Amino acid sequence: MTTQHAETDLAIRTLSRESCLELLAAEAVGRVGFVGREGVEILPVAYRLGQGPRIFVSTRTWGVVGQLAECGGACTFEVDHHGATSRDGWSVLMHGTLGRLDRAGQVAYAALDRSLEAWPGYRDARPVQFLPRSFSGRSVMRPS
Repeated sequence: MTTQHAETDLAIRTLSRESCLELLAAEAVGRVGFVGREGVEILPVAYRLGQGPRIFVSTRTWGVVGQLAECGGACTFEVDHHGATSRDGWSVLMHGTLGRLDRAGQVAYAALDRSLEAWPGYRDARPVQFLPRSFSGRSVMRPS
């Protein structure tokens, strides 16, 4: 689906699940969103897309994201990209659950083709997994 906005000559396109997965595979930093004590919190994390699909995040067990994973917390995961000088961009938003690696998660984690580094570089970080139950994505392009 493409929507044209006449006032800005902007093309916004809804992305398929397959397109969302292709874009997610190319990036490495996303954001975990959840409702905390103070309201909505959004935290940047390094990630890798794995089989399933599963999103793997490396975090401290006792940190906020680690504690959310320990309790199997519902959250969102968002990744976006925009060209610094180009006139295009995209965003993928997923709803799902953050949790410890189960058996399938361990297998998928071992099969990653790129290593997962903790961000901002914690030495005691461990992988957890985000299991998406829904995907939504949009891209935007301004004609030159």
